[in-house]
Amino acid sequence: MRIATSELYSSSVATMENQQSQMLQLEQQVSSGVAISNPADDPLGAAQAVTLSATSATLTQYSTNQTAALSSLQTEDTTLTSVTTTMQSINSLIQEAMGGTLNDTDRAALSKQLAGYRNELMSLANTTDGEGNSIFSGFQNTTQVFTNNPGGGVTYNGDAGQRTVQVTGTRNIPVSDTGASVFMSVQSLGSQPVPAGKSTNTGNGVIGSVTITNQSAATNNDSYSIALTAGPASPANTGTGTLGAISVTNSTATTNNDNYQVSFSNVAGVLSYTVTDTSNSSVAPVTTPYTAGAAIALGSGLTTTITGAPNAGDSFSASQAGGSMYTTVTDTSNPAVAPVTNLYTDGGTIALGSGMNTTISGTPATGDSFTVTPASNSGNTDVFATLDTMIAALNNPAQDNATATATMQNALSTGLAQMTNSLDNVVTIHASVGGREQELQAVQTVTSTNALQVTTNLQTLTSVDMTKAISQYTQVQSSLSASQKVFAQTQSLSLFQYFNP
Repeated sequence: MRIATSELYSSSVATMENQQSQMLQLEQQVSSGVAISNPADDPLGAAQAVTLSATSATLTQYSTNQTAALSSLQTEDTTLTSVTTTMQSINSLIQEAMGGTLNDTDRAALSKQLAGYRNELMSLANTTDGEGNSIFSGFQNTTQVFTNNPGGGVTYNGDAGQRTVQVTGTRNIPVSDTGASVFMSVQSLGSQPVPAGKSTNTGNGVIGSVTITNQSAATNNDSYSIALTAGPASPANTGTGTLGAISVTNSTATTNNDNYQVSFSNVAGVLSYTVTDTSNSSVAPVTTPYTAGAAIALGSGLTTTITGAPNAGDSFSASQAGGSMYTTVTDTSNPAVAPVTNLYTDGGTIALGSGMNTTISGTPATGDSFTVTPASNSGNTDVFATLDTMIAALNNPAQDNATATATMQNALSTGLAQMTNSLDNVVTIHASVGGREQELQAVQTVTSTNALQVTTNLQTLTSVDMTKAISQYTQVQSSLSASQKVFAQTQSLSLFQYFNP
């Protein structure tokens, strides 16, 4: 096989140029420490490096987002801690104001202290972060969250938006809560119903707190009204019976000052009445068949009559002082439920549906009324409106005035229930913020670990193994030297050198 001289030259030169190119590339890698300067150096490695670089950039951005999100949550956490402390102080002050030993001057001083707490809450509600953004305004971060109204109360100027930050590829974490959810809402579960007395009541009846006897009762979420009426006949009577005048048959009888209830029932098919001395439980009730207009003995010194046609279930109250007081409980959320009327007893239990009860103490007047409403009713959720109402109640003179004192006590009792529910709401939101902080800290740890791994992988892929590179450089250098020597010897191979000139 014949090989042309030109082909031999070309092959040798190409080999040496390739070896020189390899040496230059290795020199560059050793001097720069970078194994892949351009995709041609290692196409597969370059593609992997691009992917790792993109992942590293994404993790860096997530890390930045996580730091910003944690800072926002920590600001809210600190603010809610102060809000909780202030609201606890408010509740303690209300309980002090409800004490029976204070005079008008004392209560006026407490109202000023309560106004100071209100201003403190207002400042906390309008808290801004280090960049001047309101933390409770939703998406309206440059807007003052709450402003005072001229006639009392506040206006919420934010919106319902909850700012979120993407902290991983699959997780957007909320970094704020709205002012409406913190200061103008309560939790639907675990909050207590709110009792209230009508501000125009003329008696001195005071409603107590609500006791839940059956947590699962469906009627616990209903609203109730309690109306007070006075008279000899129960408002729930369905018959036409009428109580007559009270006659004294023995003016010296010790039972003449007692109160009596005459209630009707069917006994063995006969309409009968039972006389109960409600002032003395040791006296046994007496049941007698009913005769219209016949004398009815009330203890040992009084008599009365009932005429007309009373029905079983009807009842009448009788005493020398006149008729008795009755409570009528109406489920205002469910008109289909019939109102329930009972004889009023000072401090006695008043059933509200099938799962709650309350009490009314004192001497309410006919026409007085009270309500019990769910905690989530709009009138029970505004912290600032609640405070304004209690401040006004403490400033109203009540000393030596039973009606005014009862009105104030009812207002404070209502306010305490509302503030307790609002405090529970703040505590719940505060716990949620703490949970999000813990989640972010866990995500930061994972992101930091992943970022370190990606950086290590990228460095491993793109960095030069100096030992290997220098070894390769030496090997290529030796090969180039050998090629040059072979080429030089090959050049001298010619038949002409054997001819003498």
